[in-house]
Amino acid sequence: MEVEDGGLDTSTLVHEARPSEEGEAAKRSKVGLLDTLQGLVSQREGRAHLSGEITVLSQSAIQVGRTVVAVGLKWEPPNDDFSLAEQAAEASAGGEEYDLYGYYDDRRAMVGFAATGHGLSRGSVVGLSLFPASIGENWLAAFQLGARGYWIVAFNQRDISTDAVYMEMTEARNEFNSLVGGAHWERVIAPADWFVPDAEDGDLAEWATGPARRLRPLYPLRAFRPHLMGGVAAIALVMVGWYAWDWYQARQVRLEQERIAQLKAERARLSIRYPWQEAASPPRVVDECVAAFNVGFFSVAGWNPEPLECKNNKGEIQVALEWGRAPQGRFYWLEAAKPADIEGAVNLSKSGTAAALSFTVKVPPEAARKQEKPWDEADIESRVRERFNAFGIDVALSAKTRSLSRSERAQLTSPVYNYYSLRLMGSSDLHDVMKLLADIPAAVAESVVLDTRDGSWELRARIYMPPILPPPPDQASQSRGWSWLNF
Repeated sequence: MEVEDGGLDTSTLVHEARPSEEGEAAKRSKVGLLDTLQGLVSQREGRAHLSGEITVLSQSAIQVGRTVVAVGLKWEPPNDDFSLAEQAAEASAGGEEYDLYGYYDDRRAMVGFAATGHGLSRGSVVGLSLFPASIGENWLAAFQLGARGYWIVAFNQRDISTDAVYMEMTEARNEFNSLVGGAHWERVIAPADWFVPDAEDGDLAEWATGPARRLRPLYPLRAFRPHLMGGVAAIALVMVGWYAWDWYQARQVRLEQERIAQLKAERARLSIRYPWQEAASPPRVVDECVAAFNVGFFSVAGWNPEPLECKNNKGEIQVALEWGRAPQGRFYWLEAAKPADIEGAVNLSKSGTAAALSFTVKVPPEAARKQEKPWDEADIESRVRERFNAFGIDVALSAKTRSLSRSERAQLTSPVYNYYSLRLMGSSDLHDVMKLLADIPAAVAESVVLDTRDGSWELRARIYMPPILPPPPDQASQSRGWSWLNF
């Protein structure tokens, strides 16, 4: 297997047997020279695992034996509209200045950014690359790092949900506990003394057996600046050329920063707030609806309760309760039975055969929803059907899309939101079902209906795809089409 980022330091790895130790020593020597000159290593290696004492250098780096391992990277999906350097510059806004990057597997579905310092440098091993795909696609792990420190890792469909180091066990366990119940994990790994039910032992050396990948510099020439200074006779020429290149790079960075600032200004002008940012998460909406049903529902002789309905509408839920009148039913019995803490009155229909009560409950959206990035159409179609069918839950999923021609996209002035309409029905515990929706991004619960007569329920929701956004003014004027902007 070819590993383009190179292997770990041989003093900290246990490799499979090789045909010739002397031949391997020569290979490693050559690889080390290429790594110094080019920043790329390509060598043949087998499965490997970490060995040696673990030391936490910072929340960005740990050291195992003599090998430095990068943890807590800033992980993002690659953005085809930007170069890696441009994407790193935007990710650096208001925080670390990222100048290193790496991948965790050959798919390159996500790129991790890191900053030189805090124990990290070019060539440090990308920690998540050490976990082989054979562990699974959905797994959560907590690894103890020596005498102090814990590394929390979560993969969801082989995409990274969490990669963070905590110095205190309390913080680590709080984060782990918040994750372990938030999704359906195929595998859970934790220290034995945490006593997590059904968890496997979290010994890092036993799990980190994959081929290693290393951090690369986003600006290679900066990393090799010392190597370009060679020869007394050529010093003056090298310095002139180098300062000219530095000036050129600074100019390019400035132009790029101006371009990004213009994009951000245009986004602010559009004042785009995506639909899922205006709504609470589906699990929270369902929790509030069930709580409202428990508070508002009451049974009265002579009145037969109809299914309870709860609708989600931008920061609040609207709860509707209805009754059908039996011959002996009296309206004032309903009025007297209504809980005093519910605003609104019970209304009798014109025919006198039915009555209704409605009220609203504030459910503000969570700030974290601003960071959600929708799945594409293929992911929604396959993932959603698979997970609900696996649990025997009836699911109806249909795409609601609007197709645009190239000219229509160029003239677009407001976003187009394509989405999947989701309908679930069942009689099992609704809270358990919500765990299957918890990690689906850009999902909005529309309504919940509960029939108290047989305990059955129906949930309707929308799962949004990446929106089609208006192009920036310069692109629109040149009819260059549309932009995903952040997606």
